[in-house]
Amino acid sequence: MKAPLDFYFDFSSPYGYLASHKIDALAARHGRGVTWRPILLGAAFKASGVQPLVNVPLKGEYSKHDFLRSARFHNVPFRAPDPFPVSTVSACRAFYATGDVRLARALFKAWWFPFSHYGVIHGDPHLGNYTVFETEDAPAGINLLDYGCMRTFAPKFIQGVIDLYRGLLTGDRALVVHAYETWGFAGLSNELIDILNIWANFIYGPMLEDRVRTIAEDRNIGMYGRREAFKVHQGLREKGPVKVPREFVFMDRAAIGLGGVFLHRGPFAFVRELVRQGRRNLEIIKPSPGYDVDLLCRANAARKVRAGIVAMEGNFGLARWYRRAIERKESALEEHA
Repeated sequence: MKAPLDFYFDFSSPYGYLASHKIDALAARHGRGVTWRPILLGAAFKASGVQPLVNVPLKGEYSKHDFLRSARFHNVPFRAPDPFPVSTVSACRAFYATGDVRLARALFKAWWFPFSHYGVIHGDPHLGNYTVFETEDAPAGINLLDYGCMRTFAPKFIQGVIDLYRGLLTGDRALVVHAYETWGFAGLSNELIDILNIWANFIYGPMLEDRVRTIAEDRNIGMYGRREAFKVHQGLREKGPVKVPREFVFMDRAAIGLGGVFLHRGPFAFVRELVRQGRRNLEIIKPSPGYDVDLLCRANAARKVRAGIVAMEGNFGLARWYRRAIERKESALEEHA
């Protein structure tokens, strides 16, 4: 029996992605199987003193053109990811934890299918957000969990994320201010910029220094970020206000999915706390809400409701405050009945 082909690839390599569509058919034509072997190109580059292809002057820009051209030639769907390259350590660890080739294929698809077809990637790809499903007691694929709050951002907003990082990294204050203005912040004084930079330096902190570090450094993990959040909150109260752009996913303006059905098993303590804190402009998502959405509409907290039927069941009738909010256009309704 002929030995299988060894297919070495990096989960983030465009050429590896293209080859993954061809390798099985190539091996079959020669009566051979395939052993998939994920590697980390970043580690190989570091050991050999070589830069990633896209970082090489002239050649890097040409390589991006060649990715697209090669995909067209092989008739493989491809959309260049941004940013690129991306870390694939978690994907490699997940594969070698099982050693199953079917899982390697599933991981490859999980990384590249959203990229190549929709320009989307899972935003939090740690091992806790993967589960392996089985067929006939063997790994057959993976589930990606916890996509979190899904939003579609304009390209200029993403450019603001990149500009803020580069501005903080190089100390270019003008680029930092440009990033904030790109997002929609207006009328920022130097004091307000300094306050916003407290949080920005915290968020980007792990990427601003090329060194090994723990997430929380020398702090108690339960207190991580609280000091910065307190300083920002206090500073904005003294020097603000500042109008937060709509794209930011804070509690105000957030989309919240509520559990339960009608009057059963709803998160009523949570809903009452939202009202107590005076939250506003919330988008509420629930198939069959009742008292919870009615209360949020009464408190003028619900900007939009995505729901099917909204009622208090037979004994209590319709949700009167919800109906009133919709009729007066105080809340918008997207009905899924």
